[in-house]
Amino acid sequence: MFDPETIEGEIEQVALANYLAFAECLSELPACDSEKATRFAALENKANNIELIEGWNSEGIEIRDIDTWVLAVESIVEFSDDRLEAVVATCSYDGSALVKPATDTAPEEIIGTSDVSTKSKLLLLKIGEAWFVVARERVETVPGQPDGFCQ
Repeated sequence: MFDPETIEGEIEQVALANYLAFAECLSELPACDSEKATRFAALENKANNIELIEGWNSEGIEIRDIDTWVLAVESIVEFSDDRLEAVVATCSYDGSALVKPATDTAPEEIIGTSDVSTKSKLLLLKIGEAWFVVARERVETVPGQPDGFCQ
């Protein structure tokens, strides 16, 4: 959407990389490297995602249909005056399911399914020379993947 050589493009690339790193990690459950998955995150956002990932790892959770994830950066909503903070609007679709795999004594158990589209705002902060996603706010979530919801 944005020229990668601009500050807007740089921010867009970090927002996308943050989601993709998390999705890659989920595909590796229950052996996901939480540090690798959160390498584009910082502060509370990083801590929250590490807690989720390590919980799923310890419970032996796996994911199904991760390839259904679709993400778009819709806009850069605003910059701080010093241009060290930015708010990014994103829209995503997730049709995945978290499952506890079958064992010799128990069938596969679905822990949670998605099939939702979500509009979110990400807060990005420039720390040193790099941008990091430090917070995420869900703005709106709707069932399925309705036409026109994600731009």
